[in-house]
Formats: sequence, structure tokens, C-alpha cells
Amino acid sequence: MRTLILVIVLTPGVLAQTGSASSIDAARELYASADYRAALEMLDRLAATDPARPDRPSIDLYRAFCLIALERAGEADEAIVAMITRDPLYRPADAEAPPRLRPVFSDKRRVVLPGVIQTRYERAKTATAASRVDATPKPVRIFDSNDLDVVPPVTVKQDIPRVQRPLLVERTGVLFIVIDEHGGVESAIITEPLDRTYDSMVLAAARAWTYQAAMRNGTPVKYRKRFS
Repeated sequence: MRTLILVIVLTPGVLAQTGSASSIDAARELYASADYRAALEMLDRLAATDPARPDRPSIDLYRAFCLIALERAGEADEAIVAMITRDPLYRPADAEAPPRLRPVFSDKRRVVLPGVIQTRYERAKTATAASRVDATPKPVRIFDSNDLDVVPPVTVKQDIPRVQRPLLVERTGVLFIVIDEHGGVESAIITEPLDRTYDSMVLAAARAWTYQAAMRNGTPVKYRKRFS
């Protein structure tokens, strides 16, 4: 009787997706091998398993790298803005960030930080006022499209002003708003300006937009939404 011996050869990509190999190190290997889609899927699973895990900054960083590599610019922009908003002091290590991607983070930080500082200042004032009546609020998490367990907000009223004059240079503006638990717009930040006059009109209009609040496990939550 002949015995058939089956030899299975596992490539690094396959090994990275099995069992205990499902980790940030395995995701890095997939990214280094240019298997960006598989790396992103693994990173999404890692983030969903425990949003507060200590290696979350590295997970978010490589998610942004994968999204950029897959030419999903809008989602990459959201991921980077969320990272800066969550930790304004965070900077990717030179050993982790390829030279061509380092300016992406530094440029975005310069634009986003003023709005983040203003928002934190307003929250600090609210917390100070609340502490005077012995009711100090806990920090409230802001979700976005990277949080797969959150149902995004539904638009109720969102009147976007029309451009009143021709633009001298063709460009695309980017606006981020934070929608609170009641469906109102809590804050609005333009990270890529279009035109000074038009940008002011958009920011003023955004304050009046209304939505059905985003939901997580049946509970309304704050949500960061991107427009471009």
C-alpha cells in the first residue's frame, strides 16, 4: 500500500492570518509585503476586538498607511484626523513612517490642531463649571467611520451653500463636523480650505444642520463626519 504524503507550504501572508499570528506585528508583515487589503482587514479586526488596547496608536497608524496605499484618500484622512484629535502630541516614529508619508501627518496636524485646542478649551470650561456643582463629566468619546460597530448618523437637514463666484484655482475643500448625541452639530473644522468667503459660509451653515444621531448598541453617540 502506498502512503500519500501531503505537503502544504504556507506563505508569510497565510501564516500572518492564522491563529496567534493575528497581531499588529503580523499586520506590519502584511503591509511590508504589499498585501494592503489583508493587512487592513486584520487591523480592523484588532481595533474592533478592543478599542482601548495599548497598541491602538500603531493599529491606527498602519490602518492609515494601508488606506493611503489602497488610494482610499477620504478614509485615510478620517483616520489621521481621528488620531490627532485623540492625541494631539502623537507623532509616528521615523522608523515606522516612510519618508514620503511623514509630511502627511505634519501637514494635517498644523491644520487640525487649532480646532482641537479650541474644542478642548470649551470642554474644559464646561467641566470647570460642572465641577462647581459637583458634577464633573467624564470624557466623551467621538466615533467615526473607522468604528465599524457604530451606525452612522442620518441626514435630516444639510443645506450646503452654493459657490457665489468662480474659483481661481480648481481644488477640493474638506470639512469635518462633530454631531452630538441629539443630532446637532457640536463643532465644525475645515482642514483643507477652498475659498475664505465660501469657507465662512459653510461653517455658518453647518451649525444649523441636523441629523438623526449615530447609534452604538442602541445608544446615541457623538460622531465625526467628513465632507469633501
